[in-house]
Amino acid sequence: MLPIKALKKTHSTPYITYGLILANALVFAWELSLGSQISAVFLSQAYNPCSASFSLDALWDLTRTMFFHGGWLHILGNMLFLWVFGPAVEDFFGGWRYLLFYLLVGYMASLTHGLVSNICGPIVGASGAIFGVMGAFLLLYPGARIRSLVLFSRIPIGMTSVQSFYLLLAFFAIDFFNGLASLGTFTVNTGSVAIWAHIGGFLAGLLLTFMLLLFNPAPDVDPLEHLEF
Repeated sequence: MLPIKALKKTHSTPYITYGLILANALVFAWELSLGSQISAVFLSQAYNPCSASFSLDALWDLTRTMFFHGGWLHILGNMLFLWVFGPAVEDFFGGWRYLLFYLLVGYMASLTHGLVSNICGPIVGASGAIFGVMGAFLLLYPGARIRSLVLFSRIPIGMTSVQSFYLLLAFFAIDFFNGLASLGTFTVNTGSVAIWAHIGGFLAGLLLTFMLLLFNPAPDVDPLEHLEF
């Protein structure tokens, strides 16, 4: 399933989410202008777990890697997920606190990939941070319905609404299985996807949101939302 829209009311304009989408789009436009030189830029400016060090430069690498993307499908998919899940999470966190959260889960996602995966090379993309946003959404709004496009062999066959609890848990479970399998005695083809960045980002989002909920009231529950077990 491909999420299209979160059927969740918000009480504020998600300026930070819009700003992040715009920043990613501008960086991608700059990437396109570089042509074949982009590979060298990724090698020199994106986070590479095999050559990382504890320094200010490494922090900049971790930051830049969240705004680099490897192609049109990569950025369009990531920005769609940020568009769907970001506004409601920002609505709860508040603008600048949400931005700090986004950066932190992005850092933790990349570092998890570096600690767990044995794959060398630069990693690029916002998906680790966005999985953190998805983890926060799961904890904050488990009953919210997500309007989703149903795909069969990548062919759209219809639309449906799924509660975020089930949809986001399914996304995480698939990546978690593939991540564990990639470390085992048999291999799973994950292409060039940094699966452990997804896992680390999602868990970081859950953890940071849980910590925030210890000191802040949970968001109001829409009376029309309910879990069906």
